[in-house]
Amino acid sequence: MAVVYPFKKYNYKVTVGSLGDMGFSEISKGDISYEPIEYREGNYESSSPIKQQGIVKYGNVTLKYGLTASKALYDWLNSAQTATVKQEDVKIELLGDDHKSVLTSWTLQKAIPIKLALSDFSATGNELAVESVDIACEAIIRG
Repeated sequence: MAVVYPFKKYNYKVTVGSLGDMGFSEISKGDISYEPIEYREGNYESSSPIKQQGIVKYGNVTLKYGLTASKALYDWLNSAQTATVKQEDVKIELLGDDHKSVLTSWTLQKAIPIKLALSDFSATGNELAVESVDIACEAIIRG
């Protein structure tokens, strides 16, 4: 039987709808969960209830990126102050070692930015400025 190795997680590409391809140093969280529904009839033989999947919930996804002069994510987040924020599909593609072949992908459908965390600054530090944006979505679809 051939050995099947898991995918490496450090080569990926993110496309944020009309904003295009963007670079992120880290993508975290993101989950899919179902609220269980418990049901039991009076004549059911077991004393425990039947459990079924209920409403699906999609956890927020956090994207971390090095601070640059680009304000695209900031402007997208703040567009909600002056108008309705535009929902965008965010596509995350896990890439092979050649940085071109797509091993698998996830699409965050109808995503909106809900939080921007600014970088910490220190006059004695030696790190890059990194911000993060939290994205909420209506569905996570694996390609």
